[in-house]
Amino acid sequence: MADVVPENSDAGLIEEIRRGQMEAAAELFARHHGSATRFAAGLAGPSDAEDLVSEAFVRTLAQLREGGGPDVASAPTC
Repeated sequence: MADVVPENSDAGLIEEIRRGQMEAAAELFARHHGSATRFAAGLAGPSDAEDLVSEAFVRTLAQLREGGGPDVASAPTC
């Protein structure tokens, strides 16, 4: 029997994205955008942070839509 995943969890949103629910992608992006941007700014500087976060999200979203990618969202701790 499969585990039940709450819809509002990151794992639930990822499942929804895999089923084609792009509203879930917007929620996942909004949820992690701030911490991802702070992390990217620490790595590459503030001027490149937005581009890095956007590119990473686009690549991850493409993997999720193809059935791959992570099973849970992971965010850097900043």
